[in-house]
Amino acid sequence: YLPAVWTHAHLWYHCAEARIPNAVEISMNSLVRADLASPNHPVTLRLLGRNFYRFTREPDCAEPYFRRAIDADPGDIRQKFYYGLYLTDRPNRHADAAAAFEQCLDINPDDPHVLEAFAFLLSKQPSNAARAELMWKHALRVSPKHAVGWERYGRFLTSLPGGMARAEDIYRKGLANRANDAKLWAAYAILLERQPGRESDAIAAYDKALALAPASVEAKVRAVMHKIVAGTFPNPEQVGLWLLNE
Repeated sequence: YLPAVWTHAHLWYHCAEARIPNAVEISMNSLVRADLASPNHPVTLRLLGRNFYRFTREPDCAEPYFRRAIDADPGDIRQKFYYGLYLTDRPNRHADAAAAFEQCLDINPDDPHVLEAFAFLLSKQPSNAARAELMWKHALRVSPKHAVGWERYGRFLTSLPGGMARAEDIYRKGLANRANDAKLWAAYAILLERQPGRESDAIAAYDKALALAPASVEAKVRAVMHKIVAGTFPNPEQVGLWLLNE
């Protein structure tokens, strides 16, 4: 019974991410019934925590579910990992998030998702920048297909003095492993856009992102701006048609 409920709830969780009406309510109702039928199962509790955290106006209600999930299965890295993600987004809880990720690494020091999330958390504090970079490098050695890792590591490097060239190298390496990742192409295009004389390269990267994910409005608008600057569009009407139909 429970695996079927989890699958159902997880499906509607992703529907909620896509803003499908009533998806949050359907997912939550499934999980509440599961918790009543089999109390304190860590998977049910973790999914309830994620739903409260991501989709309700009461994100603080998520914490008891995450903590109950950890108490129910303290050796499972997933419970601590999702609790760490939750704490990362909560005000003044970064120290608690770091403690949760440290516990995850005690279980598996090579988990790329934990390493990447911990690196992102550490990168918010200049005093931890060196450790953050080491973690990103470790995560990408372990899992070179980890798209979020390449994107965030590249963005982190652009914030460092003289980091633009290093960031471009990271994006190129990421795209060698994730050639069909639209978000990574868009991140690379944004980097190129910030460099004088690289407009044509930026346009090419935006075009690649659009070809892979044509519904990306942000990438589409940026590409339009560059095409107008480059004189690619002969008239405003063509711009509007391209935006609507691409």
